[in-house]
Amino acid sequence: MPARRCKALIGITCSRMVGAAWSQLSKGHFINYTLEAYGRAVVACGAVPVLVPVGQVTAGLELILDRIDGLILSGGPDVHPRHYRAMPLAGLADVDDELDRMELELARLALARDIPLLGICRGIQILNVACGGSLIQDIGSQVPGALLHNPSIDKRVLSHTVRIETDSLLGRIIGAGEIWVNGRHHQAVDKVAPGLTVSAVAPDGIVEAVEDSARRFALAVQWHPEGTWKSDPHCLRLFEALVEACGSG
Repeated sequence: MPARRCKALIGITCSRMVGAAWSQLSKGHFINYTLEAYGRAVVACGAVPVLVPVGQVTAGLELILDRIDGLILSGGPDVHPRHYRAMPLAGLADVDDELDRMELELARLALARDIPLLGICRGIQILNVACGGSLIQDIGSQVPGALLHNPSIDKRVLSHTVRIETDSLLGRIIGAGEIWVNGRHHQAVDKVAPGLTVSAVAPDGIVEAVEDSARRFALAVQWHPEGTWKSDPHCLRLFEALVEACGSG
């Protein structure tokens, strides 16, 4: 008989190079980054990372979900506005329609199974769209007076504060009403999807976290905890909480 698996398996979606902006990156950049950043954070919390690549069909996604205990929707390119019934506006950057279709379906299937889910950056946008919400396609051109949410700085650098609802899942995990985060995005949640509630906002009102209290663990943040978990205990707690939720089913 094979040994009983005791460590949680955490699936992590993995973006790929698309469009002119991404073509400057070395081959395998997203796979390497996903393993080095998200994967190491998962390992540090006592779980095992499993990459979920682009190109999976429904049957493949169902099989993956049969085997994993938790899911991370990772960062990546813009979400195509057709998925929330909008036309492209000025400022929309590179999109990957195949990745969109896979992650949107994966998010819906994971929610239906109540598999613990953590969305990060693009992941909050995917979760919101998957549940029926919409996005701001480009903060800089659509939100007058907004902060600089996409600074050209390393993801290890904290760039602005967010205010957290203390009675939310995120608030209980973080244990603070305000923290500094490392934002690196130009899209954001616009219309919040039915069933999701906002649990953090930036000083300019941009949504920074959403969650679904009807699920065992469904939380998404707009910043990049995979970039700062080694030095920032608040970000490490997000990964710890996901892994902890995997053992509470």
